[in-house]
Amino acid sequence: MTHSEQMRSFNKAMRKGAGIGLAAFGKAADRWVGGQAQRYKINHLTPGQLPAKASFIVKVLLLLLILCFLTACSSFPSGGGVSGDGNMGRGPSVSERAAMIAAEPRGDFFYGRRYYVPKTRFWGYLRKPGQSWNSARLVIFNESQKRNPDRLPEDGPAGRRYGFDQNYEYRLKGRYTGRTLYEPNSNQFLPEFLLSDYTLLDKNPGWLFTPADRYDPKSVSLRPLGVL
Repeated sequence: MTHSEQMRSFNKAMRKGAGIGLAAFGKAADRWVGGQAQRYKINHLTPGQLPAKASFIVKVLLLLLILCFLTACSSFPSGGGVSGDGNMGRGPSVSERAAMIAAEPRGDFFYGRRYYVPKTRFWGYLRKPGQSWNSARLVIFNESQKRNPDRLPEDGPAGRRYGFDQNYEYRLKGRYTGRTLYEPNSNQFLPEFLLSDYTLLDKNPGWLFTPADRYDPKSVSLRPLGVL
């Protein structure tokens, strides 16, 4: 058996070892040690005759490699195999976010997340209480009854200009008008929402749709899962 064949055999055995337990994994390690003995012409030794300490060290090292691999896999959030290298803050885990939504107050209002992209005129995403953010709709506000929370000059001082509340989370009251408006700078047809009141809930809620969310001030990069 060539060295590459020995390594393929070992890799296959190692993958099985992760599922069938440490005993089977130890056997895989023994087979690999024996293969190395043959490769280096140590033909007078068999895996069982190798020094016990050396065989134990090999097993421990290989087990640590598998544990590191499994730990790395478990660090990814559940749902769609999405990685967590976004730029919108750590926020809660996927399961914690789901629990928060399940336990949140219900009522005749909406939860909203401000989404500011320069030169666009949509406000952000709205969802009904108890529903996932992936059910949210990107809306344009009708401000005839109530002004946007950030209805300020676009060239104002930091913290007091239009869009200062990017990613803030609000509780919003109002209704959909049934009208669809065209937002030319993002080339989208979006529903109109008549805003009547709002309450700030969180200035730093973290990611919106997935932990991999990446905010880009030059494009509409945040969309619900399944929406292109």
